[in-house]
Amino acid sequence: MLTLDLGVITANMICRYAMAVGDLDAIHHDRATAVAAGYNDVIAPPNFLPAIIGTPSGINEGDLLFDGLDPIDIPEPLRGRRVMGGGQELSFKQPVQAGTRVACRRKLLDLRTKQTKRGELMIARTEAAYFDQDGTLLLTCVQTMLAI
Repeated sequence: MLTLDLGVITANMICRYAMAVGDLDAIHHDRATAVAAGYNDVIAPPNFLPAIIGTPSGINEGDLLFDGLDPIDIPEPLRGRRVMGGGQELSFKQPVQAGTRVACRRKLLDLRTKQTKRGELMIARTEAAYFDQDGTLLLTCVQTMLAI
């Protein structure tokens, strides 16, 4: 299992992500609206956390995989192969408010291989569980990855 500190989620991060995905709901952009709705600050769109990729500060170029990906995002058995996403299953538990420190715990759930006409296909399922600074579960994301 791998634990990553994603840092403190800021109102600016939330606002920029909401704008990028076309979510204009004021609860993501305006603190007064969020407070009126019962929150302490703006809240992130539900799919915000899985969109945070890798470590907040990035990694050295020489440490990237051949395809430019951060190795931390690819399970070890799939590294060195051509990888593509095969879907995500999200389970939302708590809204993410600006000012929340978030940690992500990742683990490989299962790995299987399948013979195809073009050779071996690897299918990996991983789980990322996101927690706040108090240990409260915010979201889980089960991701399927396909590799040849």
